[in-house]
Amino acid sequence: MGAMPAFAEGAALPASAPEAPAPTSWAAQVHDRLAQDGKLDPQTEARFAGQQAGTAAAAPAPHAVTAWARQVEERLAVHAHHVASAGRSALAWSEHGVASWYGRSFRGHRTSSGSRFDPLQLTAAHPSLPLGTKLLVTSESTGRSVVVTVNDRGPFSGRIIDLSRAAAAKLGMLGSGTDSVTLQRATPEEVEVAQAAADDDNEQALSLVDDGVARSGAHAVSPARHGRPQTHLADR
Repeated sequence: MGAMPAFAEGAALPASAPEAPAPTSWAAQVHDRLAQDGKLDPQTEARFAGQQAGTAAAAPAPHAVTAWARQVEERLAVHAHHVASAGRSALAWSEHGVASWYGRSFRGHRTSSGSRFDPLQLTAAHPSLPLGTKLLVTSESTGRSVVVTVNDRGPFSGRIIDLSRAAAAKLGMLGSGTDSVTLQRATPEEVEVAQAAADDDNEQALSLVDDGVARSGAHAVSPARHGRPQTHLADR
């Protein structure tokens, strides 16, 4: 550091002197040295104090940005928690009751989703679940499961789901017409496995089932004989 400027003790600064720049670390060192030596006059002390106050006032408050960022992080954390909770609740949902099936007599009828009913597809009618929902249907009597897509509304007679003929065949309930089942939302893994299995020839599988039912002397009971309403398929 070079030689420090000399100040005559008790001397006042010229009135026309330009306003000093904002104090720097060097200026602070000079101020401290003068104060230690007792050579700091009141006018210089006052000016230095005013410059420090102005610099502090002009400095932005970093905590304001930090507080806003903290609020954003907290809201994102709450949103993520709600999404995770909703996902767990959806996967934990289940429904127990009686399932029935409807088959070839409704082929080509318009379903509530707008598509044509195909008894060879793994679909189902449910009274309230969103159309397009993937359900894992498990038979409580055979232990078999099938993944179906909800594309229609019904049934409305105390049963919880109406399955297509292909889905009923997967569960082994063609002969009985109805069965006690458990409904759960299908996981992505279960949907993937079901789609891979759907590449099999459903027509051939159903023909084999029909042959087995005929040989055993049993007859597939039509859905109408089980009192299933026929209004949930929009015939238009």
